[in-house]
Amino acid sequence: MDNLSYLNGKIRLCRPLLDVRKKTLIKISKSIFKKYIKDPSNKNIKYLRTKIRNLEKPLKQSGINYDQIIKSINNLASTKDIIDEYYNKIFKDITKISKKEVHIYLDDFMKLKGEIKIRVINESIKKLKKNYYNPRSRKVLNLIKRIKSNKFKSSTLGGCIFTKKNQHLSLKLEKN
Repeated sequence: MDNLSYLNGKIRLCRPLLDVRKKTLIKISKSIFKKYIKDPSNKNIKYLRTKIRNLEKPLKQSGINYDQIIKSINNLASTKDIIDEYYNKIFKDITKISKKEVHIYLDDFMKLKGEIKIRVINESIKKLKKNYYNPRSRKVLNLIKRIKSNKFKSSTLGGCIFTKKNQHLSLKLEKN
């Protein structure tokens, strides 16, 4: 995991001690602060991090190297960052966004692979509605199927109206 990351692409989160082993952190704490305090949340199994830590011993017993799994997770996180950069460039290149409307260049959109198309639709809705939640993937896939058809003129999804206009797919907010 990176020591520097961003939440929602805006908030910079710096965790400089992330790669330091617990034994070392305890020594540093005792040396500098003259004490070490155990965080009770580290034993609470309602947290995912605790559940993952509790897997270390059973994994070792079954011959699976816990550290190798952590390295694989870090590699996946790095790959996700690269894919996100790639996606953000695509989104910027194929959309035009105003306060009341989002235009997606239809020819470029149709050349994209499935998951990227879903992300473009979801991101377009988010930009227009300024909300966090995505529509269900099944509904987005159904919309994409309709857009592909020559008969498509307009449809609604996630509180937005999708309309085919010349070389664009246009999104506007639905009126209540």
